[in-house]
Formats: sequence, structure tokens, C-alpha cells
Amino acid sequence: PAAPAEVALTAASFGAPLWEPRLVPAYEAEPIAKSTVRRFDAYLMQEAAFASPQTKLANVEQWLAPDFLYETVGFPSSYSPQGWCLGGEESEFRTAFNASVFSQMLFFGTDDMATTTSYGTAFWASSLFGVPAPRKWIYFRVTDFYTARRTSPTAGQLVYNFMMIDFADLFRRVGRPVLPFAPLPEGLFLSAAADDGVPAPLSV
Repeated sequence: PAAPAEVALTAASFGAPLWEPRLVPAYEAEPIAKSTVRRFDAYLMQEAAFASPQTKLANVEQWLAPDFLYETVGFPSSYSPQGWCLGGEESEFRTAFNASVFSQMLFFGTDDMATTTSYGTAFWASSLFGVPAPRKWIYFRVTDFYTARRTSPTAGQLVYNFMMIDFADLFRRVGRPVLPFAPLPEGLFLSAAADDGVPAPLSV
């Protein structure tokens, strides 16, 4: 169960209007899980870095269910929107990488599940898992898997997210390889050659 301080930090506690993404009309007919991820990601990329912790929590609760479970590799798991937003991976990642931008290469979804593979470019500013920060921009790959729950005929909330960063490639890029040298070109990734959206398909 959440601590009393966490229980108080809900959307109802704040009078400011909740943030809504401005999406192109082509996305209006997307399946519910895919639409929920798109809106959640838009907030994280466009607004979250400028919000107070309380305002950020109030906003992400639009898209994260009260029983939201977040699991990942390397960072702590979170068991509620409060746990994810005010600590855990979100806090540790933004401390280590204080500026970042992501682009989706593939984005698939239905009404109750979604998955993405993306790449990020981030400034590595603070130590991560005891590895000193190189204090430079770094490229890395990320894969996410989601499940969602319908909350209305046209909306839903995420109940589960598993996120995996390609740490082996991330550390290789800063001169700290954790795997033997590969016989094929290191870091090579061949994404889709063509699709019907930019940069990821509109609906798959």
C-alpha cells in the first residue's frame, strides 16, 4: 500500500488544468493501448521536465492505472504511479541523463497491448550504476512492452510496462564493453526500410 504522503498526491489535489497533447488527426482512430502510450510519451517528451513532482504526478495519472506496475532492467521496479513518478527509474534516469530526446522506429498496438522500439540521444551527466558519467551526448536503444485497461469507450490506462535499455551497447559506446568483441559490425541496427508514418507506422 502507498504511504500516506503518496496517497495525498493525486490529480484531485491540484487545481491546475491537466496537460493534453496536440495530436495530428491521423492518430484519432488508433487502438486504445497505442493511443494511451502515445499520449503518455508525448507528455514525458514535451512537458514533464518542466513540471514540479506534484504536477507531473497529477498528469501521468491520466494514463497510468492506480495499480500500475513498472519493471525494467537495472533500475528499481515501481508499483504505482506515485512510485514511478516520484522515485525509481524515472528519477534515476533523469538524474543520470538530464537532457534527452527519443524517436520511435517501430510502434505496434491493439486496445489492450502495445510495444515500441526506440532510440534515444541523451546527455550523460551523472554516474549510472557506479559508472562515472562521460559528460557527453550518447545514443542508445530502448524497447518497451505495455498492457492497458479500457476506462471508457475511447480511452484507457496503462497497467503494466516492461522497459529494456540496451545497456551492453550503451556501455560499449563509452569505452566500457561488457561483452566480447562481436564478429559483425558493433552497434549495427537495421530498422524498417519503409513505413506509412514518420517515424513509426500510424496504425499496426
